[in-house]
Amino acid sequence: MVDLHPAQVLAGGRAALAPHAVRSADDYTAALLEQALDTTADRTGALVRFAGRLDPDEAAALRAALTLVERDPDPREGG
Repeated sequence: MVDLHPAQVLAGGRAALAPHAVRSADDYTAALLEQALDTTADRTGALVRFAGRLDPDEAAALRAALTLVERDPDPREGG
């Protein structure tokens, strides 16, 4: 099995080097994090352990992201 760079993942699961990927790198990373959380029965525990491993700048970025999501559940939509 070959791991594809996010820019190589296209609609329908086809792989190619193309200028327009279906997913951004951020969307790809978020999907990987979601998949990892899906492997545990204790999502809260996993999130707490993850947060505990962040450095102070990353923790601040996570707090800011959570604040943004509370205001606008899908910031990509610009709503």
